[in-house]
Amino acid sequence: MYHERIIIICLAVAVIAFFGGCSDSPTPVSPGDGTDVSPPAAIADAVLIFSEETGTALLEWTAPCDDSPTEGVSGYEIRYTYTQGYDPPDFWNRSTPVDDPPEPLEPGTSQHYTFDDLRRARDFYVGIRSVDEQGNWSANVDPVTIYIPGFSFAGRCVAVYTGTPLEGLEVTVATGPAVRYTTDANGEFVHQTDLGVGVTHVEILTGASEVLYHPLSQPFVLYDDSVHTFQMIPVEPVQVTWIPNMLSLLKLFVPKVLPSSQSGQDVAPQPSILAKWHRRPVPCYIPPFVNEHGLDYEMEAKRAAQRWMDRTGEPLFTFVDAPQDTGIVLTY
Repeated sequence: MYHERIIIICLAVAVIAFFGGCSDSPTPVSPGDGTDVSPPAAIADAVLIFSEETGTALLEWTAPCDDSPTEGVSGYEIRYTYTQGYDPPDFWNRSTPVDDPPEPLEPGTSQHYTFDDLRRARDFYVGIRSVDEQGNWSANVDPVTIYIPGFSFAGRCVAVYTGTPLEGLEVTVATGPAVRYTTDANGEFVHQTDLGVGVTHVEILTGASEVLYHPLSQPFVLYDDSVHTFQMIPVEPVQVTWIPNMLSLLKLFVPKVLPSSQSGQDVAPQPSILAKWHRRPVPCYIPPFVNEHGLDYEMEAKRAAQRWMDRTGEPLFTFVDAPQDTGIVLTY
């Protein structure tokens, strides 16, 4: 009979411990010492929602209880991280905590937290857990996740004088990885992969077009969906009979200091402009040549031309690798 009473009492204690509290832990509190070692309930109903309209992500959950259905928790920890197509390893140790988690409300109350300034074109992971007044953390549950879409990028290429769409131009869009396109009959291309915030580099070449156009290279920093019109300039023959020989050209570009009769101090002269074009920069081909004294004419000519552009502040030339792509050819 004595043993039967012990068994009944033990079963009663087990039933009370299992059904009577709100803690995740079945470990009962030691009677009489006032120490709480039971963690609060885990947050198992978190939901993450992305808004295209506001560009923000909303985390929603229900406030959990601690040791009883009416006792709330003392605080929250909310952590987040981004990936590109894979689950984050060791999320609870390697993710970033937010600085301003909300105060817990009464158990059963709906709560939320808003994430601004999201990284685009990434998988977004968010985890949340609670803590009680004794510093007991709720169990770590798997983070919730959504995909944050990136921005779109498209362009249209037209002839600068007529506005005619240019079909067959080669377009490279680079954001790290480079993707190549060819403009359609409307002169358009659409970048198929969504883009995150950062520098997007666009390069346009003549490609299959029957008319030769000057290449175009331009960086963009995206903060929204973007569509651009690119004005393409046709290459026209340029008369170059005025160009002096290479040694005279180099001599002209060498920085000089002239005495000033007014101040008595040496002053640098203004750069000499040999010619002006209505459409710049002009593609320039400088063939390689090294003379018997080891002077590299190609390198020195490019330096001289660059020095000229730096002084004038105008992009006068762009250097090309083949004579058929040029508007100007230097001969030695």
